[in-house]
Amino acid sequence: MEDQFQYNENTYELFVKKATEFKPYPGGVGKFYYDRLVQIATQDETIVAQIDAATGTTQTFKQLLDASKKLAQYMRSVGIKPGDNITMCSYNHINSEVVMVAALFVGAVMSSTDPMLSVEDSKYLLNMVKPKLLFVSDGSEELIETCVNAIQLKQRSYQFL
Repeated sequence: MEDQFQYNENTYELFVKKATEFKPYPGGVGKFYYDRLVQIATQDETIVAQIDAATGTTQTFKQLLDASKKLAQYMRSVGIKPGDNITMCSYNHINSEVVMVAALFVGAVMSSTDPMLSVEDSKYLLNMVKPKLLFVSDGSEELIETCVNAIQLKQRSYQFL
């Protein structure tokens, strides 16, 4: 049996029906990612996970794992649970991956927005997801504060990267 594709013209969604049945990792993608990071980090603590192209700064898998675990613990301490929405408004930098990996570890739903978006577009996106936790990089604070106040996100906390 071949892959079958179905396109919904009303919603512009493309569905792919695979010939073989997909079986997810029993522990979820966060558990899979955690296990893989531990495996690589314990194999050799010097293996580089990512390089910041602008600065040349590197981060090893061990550093990524340690930072992600700490952030995941923080997320849990402020009440983030599996299925909760977390949003990051940031330019691309080395700490962005830490936020995404930590969200995977706690089972949170991760979304991101571009600091270059207009206030109206940012308000629209934040209102759709209603994040319980926001991560904001330098230079994006004013945009996010304006949006949070305008859409009246209540009882939400936000942290700066």
